[in-house]
Amino acid sequence: MLLVLSTLACATPDEDHERIELIAAEPMRVRMFSAADRARLYNFWATWCGPCKEEIPRLRAWAGEHPEIEVIMVSLDLPSLRKKRVEPFLHKQGIAHLTHWQLDDPDPARALARIVPSWPDTVPVTLLVSEEGEITKRFHTALTDADLAALP
Repeated sequence: MLLVLSTLACATPDEDHERIELIAAEPMRVRMFSAADRARLYNFWATWCGPCKEEIPRLRAWAGEHPEIEVIMVSLDLPSLRKKRVEPFLHKQGIAHLTHWQLDDPDPARALARIVPSWPDTVPVTLLVSEEGEITKRFHTALTDADLAALP
Protein backbone atom coordinates (compact mmCIF):
# COMPACT_ATOMS: atom_id res chain seq x y z
CA MET A 1 0.00 0.00 0.00
CA LEU A 2 2.81 2.41 0.88
CA LEU A 3 4.49 1.72 -2.45
CA VAL A 4 1.25 2.51 -4.32
CA LEU A 5 0.75 5.74 -2.40
CA SER A 6 4.33 6.87 -2.95
CA THR A 7 4.02 6.08 -6.65
CA LEU A 8 0.85 8.17 -6.93
CA ALA A 9 2.37 11.00 -4.94
CA CYS A 10 5.34 11.12 -7.29
CA ALA A 11 3.34 11.10 -10.53
CA THR A 12 4.88 13.25 -13.20
CA PRO A 13 3.11 15.12 -15.99
CA ASP A 14 4.35 12.40 -18.38
CA GLU A 15 2.54 9.79 -16.28
CA ASP A 16 -0.59 11.99 -16.34
CA HIS A 17 -0.35 11.91 -20.15
CA GLU A 18 -1.06 8.20 -20.09
CA ARG A 19 -4.19 8.82 -18.04
CA ILE A 20 -5.81 11.35 -20.40
CA GLU A 21 -7.81 9.59 -23.07
CA LEU A 22 -8.36 11.54 -26.28
CA ILE A 23 -11.87 10.80 -27.52
CA ALA A 24 -13.63 12.04 -30.66
CA ALA A 25 -17.16 13.44 -30.35
CA GLU A 26 -19.25 10.45 -31.47
CA PRO A 27 -17.40 7.80 -29.42
CA MET A 28 -17.60 10.15 -26.42
CA ARG A 29 -21.37 10.51 -26.83
CA VAL A 30 -21.82 6.74 -27.08
CA ARG A 31 -19.68 6.05 -24.01
CA MET A 32 -21.30 8.77 -21.93
CA PHE A 33 -24.83 7.56 -22.47
CA SER A 34 -24.29 3.80 -22.50
CA ALA A 35 -25.29 1.67 -19.54
CA ALA A 36 -22.55 1.16 -16.94
CA ASP A 37 -22.03 -0.59 -13.63
CA ARG A 38 -22.28 2.68 -11.70
CA ALA A 39 -23.39 6.28 -12.08
CA ARG A 40 -20.93 8.77 -13.57
CA LEU A 41 -20.37 12.46 -12.89
CA TYR A 42 -19.01 14.20 -15.99
CA ASN A 43 -17.36 17.55 -15.43
CA PHE A 44 -16.62 19.58 -18.58
CA TRP A 45 -13.86 22.08 -17.90
CA ALA A 46 -10.96 23.98 -19.47
CA THR A 47 -7.68 25.36 -18.19
CA TRP A 48 -8.72 28.88 -19.26
CA CYS A 49 -12.01 28.76 -17.29
CA GLY A 50 -11.87 30.58 -13.94
CA PRO A 51 -15.03 28.99 -12.46
CA CYS A 52 -13.74 25.56 -13.52
CA LYS A 53 -10.56 26.11 -11.55
CA GLU A 54 -12.58 27.19 -8.49
CA GLU A 55 -14.72 24.04 -8.41
CA ILE A 56 -11.93 21.49 -8.86
CA PRO A 57 -10.92 21.31 -5.16
CA ARG A 58 -14.58 20.67 -4.24
CA LEU A 59 -14.86 17.97 -6.93
CA ARG A 60 -11.62 16.36 -5.77
CA ALA A 61 -12.90 16.15 -2.18
CA TRP A 62 -16.36 14.93 -3.24
CA ALA A 63 -14.88 12.22 -5.48
CA GLY A 64 -12.84 10.92 -2.53
CA GLU A 65 -15.98 10.67 -0.41
CA HIS A 66 -18.11 9.03 -3.15
CA PRO A 67 -16.23 6.16 -4.79
CA GLU A 68 -19.58 4.65 -5.81
CA ILE A 69 -19.85 7.32 -8.53
CA GLU A 70 -17.13 7.58 -11.16
CA VAL A 71 -15.95 11.15 -11.69
CA ILE A 72 -14.85 11.82 -15.25
CA MET A 73 -13.13 15.11 -15.98
CA VAL A 74 -13.57 16.13 -19.63
CA SER A 75 -11.06 18.72 -20.82
CA LEU A 76 -12.31 21.06 -23.52
CA ASP A 77 -8.90 22.51 -24.23
CA LEU A 78 -7.73 22.03 -27.80
CA PRO A 79 -5.91 18.70 -28.23
CA SER A 80 -2.77 20.61 -29.26
CA LEU A 81 -2.61 22.07 -25.72
CA ARG A 82 -2.64 18.70 -24.00
CA LYS A 83 1.05 18.45 -23.17
CA LYS A 84 1.69 22.17 -22.65
CA ARG A 85 -1.34 23.10 -20.51
CA VAL A 86 -3.69 20.23 -19.63
CA GLU A 87 -1.20 17.72 -18.22
CA PRO A 88 0.64 20.24 -15.99
CA PHE A 89 -2.70 21.61 -14.80
CA LEU A 90 -3.99 18.17 -13.77
CA HIS A 91 -0.76 17.40 -11.96
CA LYS A 92 -0.83 20.73 -10.11
CA GLN A 93 -4.47 20.26 -9.07
CA GLY A 94 -3.81 16.80 -7.61
CA ILE A 95 -6.57 15.15 -9.62
CA ALA A 96 -4.52 12.79 -11.74
CA HIS A 97 -6.19 9.86 -9.93
CA LEU A 98 -9.60 10.66 -11.48
CA THR A 99 -10.68 9.51 -14.93
CA HIS A 100 -9.68 12.03 -17.60
CA TRP A 101 -10.92 12.46 -21.11
CA GLN A 102 -10.03 15.15 -23.58
CA LEU A 103 -12.35 15.97 -26.45
CA ASP A 104 -10.45 15.31 -29.64
CA ASP A 105 -11.97 17.90 -31.94
CA PRO A 106 -10.62 21.09 -33.53
CA ASP A 107 -13.87 22.89 -32.57
CA PRO A 108 -14.92 21.65 -29.10
CA ALA A 109 -17.87 24.07 -28.85
CA ARG A 110 -19.48 22.76 -32.02
CA ALA A 111 -18.72 19.14 -31.09
CA LEU A 112 -20.35 19.48 -27.67
CA ALA A 113 -23.68 20.35 -29.25
CA ARG A 114 -23.54 16.93 -30.94
CA ILE A 115 -22.54 15.09 -27.76
CA VAL A 116 -24.77 16.52 -25.02
CA PRO A 117 -28.47 17.21 -25.54
CA SER A 118 -29.27 20.90 -24.92
CA TRP A 119 -25.61 21.88 -24.47
CA PRO A 120 -25.66 25.35 -22.83
CA ASP A 121 -22.59 26.67 -24.72
CA THR A 122 -20.75 27.50 -21.49
CA VAL A 123 -18.34 25.89 -19.06
CA PRO A 124 -18.17 24.48 -16.53
CA VAL A 125 -20.95 21.97 -17.06
CA THR A 126 -21.47 18.94 -14.87
CA LEU A 127 -23.78 16.04 -15.67
CA LEU A 128 -24.78 13.18 -13.42
CA VAL A 129 -25.53 10.17 -15.62
CA SER A 130 -27.27 7.11 -14.18
CA GLU A 131 -26.19 3.52 -14.62
CA GLU A 132 -28.80 3.33 -17.38
CA GLY A 133 -27.15 6.20 -19.28
CA GLU A 134 -29.74 8.89 -18.51
CA ILE A 135 -28.88 12.42 -17.38
CA THR A 136 -30.38 12.77 -13.90
CA LYS A 137 -28.87 16.12 -12.88
CA ARG A 138 -27.22 18.98 -14.74
CA PHE A 139 -25.32 22.01 -13.57
CA HIS A 140 -24.40 24.88 -15.92
CA THR A 141 -22.29 26.80 -13.43
CA ALA A 142 -19.43 25.99 -11.09
CA LEU A 143 -20.48 23.43 -8.50
CA THR A 144 -21.00 24.70 -4.98
CA ASP A 145 -20.78 22.69 -1.77
CA ALA A 146 -24.61 22.72 -1.69
CA ASP A 147 -24.78 21.31 -5.24
CA LEU A 148 -22.44 18.48 -4.34
CA ALA A 149 -24.27 17.77 -1.08
CA ALA A 150 -27.52 17.34 -3.07
CA LEU A 151 -25.99 14.60 -5.23
CA PRO A 152 -26.60 10.96 -4.26
